[in-house]
Amino acid sequence: MKANPKLLWCLMLFMSFISINSCKKLNEDNSKPRVNSDDIESKFFNSHRTTNVREKKIISFLRSENLKSNFVIPTVALIGYPRWDKTVTKESPTTISERSLDSTSQTYFVPFVRDEDNYVNSAMVIKINNTDTTFFYKSDWEYTTFENNIEQLNDSAENFATFFMTLDYVVFGYKNFKIIDSALFRNSNGSADRIMLDSIQLTVSDNLLVAVEYCSPTEISWNACPNPGQCRGIGGACDHCLAYCTKFLNVMYCWTGMVETGGSGGSGGSGGGGGGVPNPPPCGGPIGARGNTPCTGGGGGGWTPIPVEDDPPPYVAPATITNIDLSGIDDPCLTAVLTSLGVIGHKSFILRTYHSQNFTNPSGTQQKFKATYTEDNALVGNNGLPVPAQTTISILPDGTNNIQIALNPSMFQNSSREWVSAVILHELMHGILLVRRPDLTVTGNYSQTSKNHHVYMFENKIPLAIRESLKELFPLIDDHEAIALGMDGLDEAYRDPGTGEINAIKNTFSITTYFQNILNAIDIAQKYRAAILGVPFC
Repeated sequence: MKANPKLLWCLMLFMSFISINSCKKLNEDNSKPRVNSDDIESKFFNSHRTTNVREKKIISFLRSENLKSNFVIPTVALIGYPRWDKTVTKESPTTISERSLDSTSQTYFVPFVRDEDNYVNSAMVIKINNTDTTFFYKSDWEYTTFENNIEQLNDSAENFATFFMTLDYVVFGYKNFKIIDSALFRNSNGSADRIMLDSIQLTVSDNLLVAVEYCSPTEISWNACPNPGQCRGIGGACDHCLAYCTKFLNVMYCWTGMVETGGSGGSGGSGGGGGGVPNPPPCGGPIGARGNTPCTGGGGGGWTPIPVEDDPPPYVAPATITNIDLSGIDDPCLTAVLTSLGVIGHKSFILRTYHSQNFTNPSGTQQKFKATYTEDNALVGNNGLPVPAQTTISILPDGTNNIQIALNPSMFQNSSREWVSAVILHELMHGILLVRRPDLTVTGNYSQTSKNHHVYMFENKIPLAIRESLKELFPLIDDHEAIALGMDGLDEAYRDPGTGEINAIKNTFSITTYFQNILNAIDIAQKYRAAILGVPFC
């Protein structure tokens, strides 16, 4: 039978296609590195090791568990490899030297990092007591399962997130974190912008990092722009400038509670406990803290570390306050108001006015202030009438500007805390102007100097700065009422010298700048002064 040429040609073409694709498939398979399970287990147990005896006992226990259940391979596929050398250890309260290794009650947190990542995604939690050893896992994305009241800062979700930030610090040295999830570290100030771990309370002992306390002082910053024009951004936009648009708050976060929350997928163990050997949280779960499921790398979900090399140059604030001296205050209610304002309140007001008034220093330098308070129930002005406060300035030997504020508690007893706080902020502004605007000072004429200051405050929007500080102290205060308190005491700036009547031009300025006419502002301030509005002073 004669062969069909067309059929023969098609057969040859088909065989060639199979051969080419087989070679291609072979090449593809050869191009993928083959990882032996023995190599994975060796890397798991032998990389990032120390000579610590306790670490050796833990790894010996885990090796025996792996022989039974082969948990290492799926664990590495999900969360990467352990960093034994960065293990954080929670000791029981008794002294370590008083116990043998076999009678120790301890909890170990072993950070896990994927090869392709630069952050800790999970921790193996190993508990050891007299009769049992168990372990389980915690992954960063699980913060979404914890309580998180967006109206308060210190709850389980934030504590859990701070714990993983601390592990990032231990392994990689990160101290700054960009907050992606707007529900984390949120309060009435708004959503957090970043987190800075201030001073991690960990010490090194026997080549293991031992947690003295599971707490960390944390500085939270918010992007806050109540008056966009103050931000000096492009077109007046709020552009995260570290000047007027940033608020700071220091909070202590603790995370010991997560030890008692239980693990993911059961617990592995020996002795009296036991159960199945656990796996890390499975794939396909909630979106992770960096915007990924537990099985994949990536960045940007709940928070993300800011690498050390990406940190901006250290910010040197143009001014700061080094001390608040209340030793001259005996009135307990006045002490309470000053304590509520505190160092943070003083610093915030000084920085706010420095930035809003463009008070600058030579690059990298900083002006230091101290606030010294005294009380004088017989305080009077140049006209012989009682006044609530007077301010002077002196320079200390180290160059610190000492703002000396004398307060008259006899004028506060029937007033509100809001009004007294506004008086204090008003006097702080006098001190700042004595330092920054010496051209307004008339030597030997306190009255004229005070008038010059009041005109400056009114015309340069200082009542808005006082408003912001009052809202930090009294979050529920109305904006217009806070501004009115900031305008109180500035009569010389808006009244005609001859008649004492309110100047029409100044009143128009008040309406456009402070959103109220001057008579309304005076009425509101008087009601706070008489405690008809606000919180009673005492």
